[in-house]
Amino acid sequence: MRPRMRIHAIIVAAGSGIRAGGGVPKQYRHVAGQPLLRHAVRRLLDHPAITGVTVVINPECRALYDAAVAGLGLPEPVVGGATRQESVAAGLEALAANPPEIVLVHDAARAFVPDTVIDALVAAFADPAVDGACPALPQVDSLRRGEAGRFSGSVDRDNLWRVQTPQAFRYSALLAAHRAAAPGQTDEVAIALAAGLSVAITPGDERAFKVTEPDDFAKAEAMTVYSSRAASGFDVHRFGPGDHVWLCGIK
Repeated sequence: MRPRMRIHAIIVAAGSGIRAGGGVPKQYRHVAGQPLLRHAVRRLLDHPAITGVTVVINPECRALYDAAVAGLGLPEPVVGGATRQESVAAGLEALAANPPEIVLVHDAARAFVPDTVIDALVAAFADPAVDGACPALPQVDSLRRGEAGRFSGSVDRDNLWRVQTPQAFRYSALLAAHRAAAPGQTDEVAIALAAGLSVAITPGDERAFKVTEPDDFAKAEAMTVYSSRAASGFDVHRFGPGDHVWLCGIK
């Protein structure tokens, strides 16, 4: 039996998050009574394949961070940079002394990623030719170019994907790619492709949406309120006197 891969997750939470409003960075705003960041951490920390989670933060938000993750047993947070790229690089370097085999890079604002997305990412590494994997959804809406408030052309949506996180990579390959990357990259897939790495597309999920605008908090709240669980079971009883039983209100 192949030994279990050591998989560590980095959650990027150093941004200002001002577009979402609320007076504090969005990762510390509450959804269903808990900070958005705590939801994101728990989703990864509770997954059986993930062996650890490190969060990259703005040091000015240390008190908010400590309150958000209290009791979760996380390691010391990493101080982020001025850009997402710099923050991820800092998180990767922090793991260099005890490197994992696989690293997942995740946005704190995508707090409700389901287990199936993570399962697919992990499964992708069964192929030794794969350096990384990224969840994505196919583009289904028509796309148009626009200038000065008027449509000016069309964009072919075939082979276009909406990229999500976590984005997963073999740690050593992503670290080397980050160290060699030019500034201004928007995510790890861009950095990996620039370094010539092979990145597989795995199934994304609408539940892994990114909380960005104020209205997104209502959407996130609804997801937590209307979540459901299903199970099955059985019960056994001896029959007593009479000629019938009631089962689920039916005679």
